[in-house]
Amino acid sequence: MKKTKKFQRGIKSAFKTKERGLASFSIAITVFVLMNLAARPIFSKQMLMQDIFLLPEAVARVFLYNSLNKVQMASTIIYAALTGPAIVLMYLQFQSFGSGVKNLASIIPGMVASGCVGCGAGLIGLLGLTGALASLPFNGQLITPAAILMLIYYITKSGNPEACNLE
Repeated sequence: MKKTKKFQRGIKSAFKTKERGLASFSIAITVFVLMNLAARPIFSKQMLMQDIFLLPEAVARVFLYNSLNKVQMASTIIYAALTGPAIVLMYLQFQSFGSGVKNLASIIPGMVASGCVGCGAGLIGLLGLTGALASLPFNGQLITPAAILMLIYYITKSGNPEACNLE
């Protein structure tokens, strides 16, 4: 089966029911918000300490500040949009086949390492490892595109986790 078909099957599986679709969408929005807020934690904290209802404004400002061009904006949005279905598929795999190191090891690096393309730090900054990004080529700017490729690979590999395919 072609890889595009497998990828489409994985995305369709993540949105097969209303609950899965809502979970995928909610996770994608949550990842987008956290990824942007983690990119500028001090600014985000100051905005949210003033008023919690400034959350959309804080996310929008950080997103626009960190995204220097349309490619960076698009890759941040694509990463967040792919994360929702990937986590739902991972949950379905755990539910169907049990947890295993192979399942967990295939998605966790992309979740932790990726971040907003503007600063590259993202969620890894919350772990205190942003200094390590300085040693990477292009100051870690390639982390998000690499994580997108890992998510695409994971979704393609997962396909429909409820069906046992012997190909």
